[in-house]
Amino acid sequence: MLFNWKDLITPIVTVTAVWLGAKLALSNDMRKNVLKLETTRLERLAFECDSCVNNLHMNCMRIYKIIEDLSGEYTKRITLAEVTQCLKKSAEAGTVIDTEAGQQFQNTLELHRQADFEEWKRLILPLLLHINKVLASPSLANDDCTKELSRLYWKPEQAKSYNEELAVLAAPLPSYRRQLFKRIADDYQALLHPAPLNIWVITRKTCHSIRDFFKYIPLASRNNMHQ
Repeated sequence: MLFNWKDLITPIVTVTAVWLGAKLALSNDMRKNVLKLETTRLERLAFECDSCVNNLHMNCMRIYKIIEDLSGEYTKRITLAEVTQCLKKSAEAGTVIDTEAGQQFQNTLELHRQADFEEWKRLILPLLLHINKVLASPSLANDDCTKELSRLYWKPEQAKSYNEELAVLAAPLPSYRRQLFKRIADDYQALLHPAPLNIWVITRKTCHSIRDFFKYIPLASRNNMHQ
């Protein structure tokens, strides 16, 4: 009986095609799930970037104005009790000076975007530390501690110096927001529109898949092929 190669090759080609199709479908499903997770994360990051930096900028302007007004344009001393009272009124009016959002966004950058986190530490962290100088600790930010806060004061020149440094530290905020937002947007677009694979990459991936297929063919099937 003559051996017919067609009887051997045809089933192998058929099974290989089915296996490659199944592997491609699984790979596409996994890629879609990863893409969905990554795009969702970047969308949330973009929102946090815009909200955090814009709020931080407005907070800086509010603090600057409070200190300037309380000091009579730097002609009299001010107490931390006065600053705290003004910040409390601002919060009641809807303008809350809160650095927790900045801290949370900082943590997100540290976990997911190391290069952006390094820039944050260089440009934004000094500003947050400067703002904290006028924020009473939670244990003192209440009416019962007003007398204690009244003992903490700044002379006119100290108030002016604080505001001058605040203005310098806050100056990069608009450009920082634009640049960081653009980097996030670029990453988002790169996910949605990945670079097309060239013919050599496709060929190499196909060869690897076929090789993997034959690597995992059951031993009994291999023996039948050699008989």
